[in-house]
Amino acid sequence: MDKRNIFTILLFQLTTIVIGKHVPVIGWSNSRTRLLEKTPTIPAGHFVNSDFLQKNYLDRLVASTAPHNICVFVIDKLSIDDITKYSDAYNSDSTGNALANLRVALESSVSSIVLPSVDSSELGSYLSSKVNGQVIELSDPSSLKGKSLDATKTNVIIFQLTTSPDTNGRENEIREADKMIEVVMSELNSMSTPYTALLTAQQAPIKKKLTVNSKDSVKVSRHILESDIQDDKFFFANYTEAACKVFFYSESVIAETADGKVSLPQETWDTTGSNCTAESVLLVMSNNNGTNSYKFEMEIQLDKYKFWNVNKATFSMGTNGTQLKQAIDMTFVETPEQFSYHCVQSEAKSTGSGDLKIKKVIFNDLQMQPFKIENNQFSYPNDCIGFFSEGIWMGLVTGLIVILILAFGFGMLASLSVMDKFDDPKGKTITVAQSSE
Repeated sequence: MDKRNIFTILLFQLTTIVIGKHVPVIGWSNSRTRLLEKTPTIPAGHFVNSDFLQKNYLDRLVASTAPHNICVFVIDKLSIDDITKYSDAYNSDSTGNALANLRVALESSVSSIVLPSVDSSELGSYLSSKVNGQVIELSDPSSLKGKSLDATKTNVIIFQLTTSPDTNGRENEIREADKMIEVVMSELNSMSTPYTALLTAQQAPIKKKLTVNSKDSVKVSRHILESDIQDDKFFFANYTEAACKVFFYSESVIAETADGKVSLPQETWDTTGSNCTAESVLLVMSNNNGTNSYKFEMEIQLDKYKFWNVNKATFSMGTNGTQLKQAIDMTFVETPEQFSYHCVQSEAKSTGSGDLKIKKVIFNDLQMQPFKIENNQFSYPNDCIGFFSEGIWMGLVTGLIVILILAFGFGMLASLSVMDKFDDPKGKTITVAQSSE
């Protein structure tokens, strides 16, 4: 198998598992070890408990008589979502993004393994009790340099990759851990003793429910796309009246101006000024922190075919009480009445009408619904990526053209006819009279 695709394939395997309290374990080695070869197949959806892990994987590793180093990386928090999201796993041209060094380690390894869901709470202590060499616990990756390890025995090195909380997001924390792995791997590769590396975590990130405060101050649990929200920071607006209920959610909203990008506040926005009828909604979302103020106005209409769409939208932004307004194009938001609209990334471009000179407003992980909301949660989402993508349409059209050309060719061949009368060399020659005129 092409090693350039190993990392992506392994991560695709991970995405088939729903993680609860268990964490992934990824292993790789610069030699062919028994741990990473001929191991039991884990069916999709199953997890590996502690006993199964020890009996079928760890015991195979420490049973080897050949001396080698076992390096265990333990991150404070790690989930499948972290790996797939921050490694850009679904991009075939990706270099690994925030997990670039982990990708390099897997692609350059002789053998590797992925256990999607594991109870790894006793992994480090179990290996430490089974080896005949040194057991070293470190928190600083650079401290491995200069350590004297017994090259005639199997040693265990446990690294606690504790990352500092980053206000810029989870991606920077993952990137920091990936750099620590690079430092350790560089040192292990410089040693003559073979090694096996294992990456796991103390726990998966805690997922928190998104709650909506309605006007009667009752908190109701709500799921976005039937899944939980991992971060408390998001853009949300909830307008509720007797005639209607409107939900608007986005993981983040960014306004791109000539001077740069402006990230809008990730919190619940005020919907004062909104109103609705059975077939139309005016959704007004505003946020004012005393210095900066932002405001969206969206006119949502339900047509005779029971499809709703945003036929008009404006965005206002200002400071110290002065706001400039700009019309933006959100007509791409169109969905049947009983569905919510969802898109991983949407761009509402400026229509050129207005005083606020912005290029576009970017909605990341947008989901909204103005009609038919039941049980205080979004209905089934109609995603912006349809069943027929551009690539599928190109393939279908190209295939149809080829079929038409072949059909025309076979039709022409089938219509060919040959002569059914020929001159008899022994008979009278056929002559054709010609006039003198």
